[in-house]
Amino acid sequence: MSNNKAEGRAPAVIKLFGEHAVVFGERAVGAAVSMYASSHVENGPASRFSLLLKDYGVRQVLPYESLLSFYNEYKSMEINDYIEKHNDIAKSLPYVTIASRLIAEYGANLDGAEVFISSEIPIGKGLASSAACSLSFTVSLINYCKLNISDNEIIDIARDGERVAHANPNAGAIDVSTSYHGGYVNYSNHNGATVESVPFAPKLLIIDTGPKKSTAETVRAVSELYSKDRSYAEQRIKSIGKCSEKGMSAFLKGDFIEAGRQMVADHNLLRELGVSTELLDYSVKTAAELGAYGAKLSGGGGGGILIALVPADSASRIAEKFQSMGMQTNEVNITFYGAGSYLHNRKEPANQLKKS
Repeated sequence: MSNNKAEGRAPAVIKLFGEHAVVFGERAVGAAVSMYASSHVENGPASRFSLLLKDYGVRQVLPYESLLSFYNEYKSMEINDYIEKHNDIAKSLPYVTIASRLIAEYGANLDGAEVFISSEIPIGKGLASSAACSLSFTVSLINYCKLNISDNEIIDIARDGERVAHANPNAGAIDVSTSYHGGYVNYSNHNGATVESVPFAPKLLIIDTGPKKSTAETVRAVSELYSKDRSYAEQRIKSIGKCSEKGMSAFLKGDFIEAGRQMVADHNLLRELGVSTELLDYSVKTAAELGAYGAKLSGGGGGGILIALVPADSASRIAEKFQSMGMQTNEVNITFYGAGSYLHNRKEPANQLKKS
């Protein structure tokens, strides 16, 4: 058993550009923002592994010797069968899966480990809460055991949590990569994740417009539209890819006016694909009228959060207006302190920050 306490921390992720289009091979741009999931590990009684998921009020205690069986099942079974078999511990299963892999593949000694996981990131709103939780958990265990594992391997281990959480072998690619590296991350199915050296961190508002449809539901709706009217859907998907390209170029230059313009263009294309709502559309318009550079839905759509790129000196005023409309609103910045910055052998973020 390790004699150390350890922690891990991972930021939320927004989609600046490209959601839904990325499924069809276009580029998406994610950004890590200053809301965090945190995990804390400490020693507990031997011969068991314990989890406390504070946001769900779930406490899970498993015999330590049982963890390897989870790894073997995860590797050998279809993911839906694996999830169904362990439905009785559904909330804990993503974390148990990660822990079992660290034991089996990297020799982690987690006998007696007690892990406490909490998050200030709203759940089910398109902010990659589950990805941040899986990643903070992974980093905390790596720190606890003082393991030396490469960045790409850590990302893949944390993605196991996302694969289980979403019952999808492809889940978590952009969310986990962005939360791990911090800053801005370009992602495409062809080239994977690329960390962008953008030193500018503008002020953003995260505006909660209310309940949202599941991402699986909105992804399915776009796929159905693509099947029914391929020309219509393909034109808009390719145009979203152009918004990603032009928007990322604008952020590289610190040109927030153009970046905001591309965000609005992206949102309108997503609306035409059927994944916006009247309230999201109204909120994009309202943000512009209040002086935002631009705004758009973030994530799967069908409700949920709006992100607004705003001048720093107007952020509080715009936030107060949305709050007066009954929408929970948080001011955040792009953060370059990704989860990788909180590893025991890492101290600094990848990029140096310039004020916007």
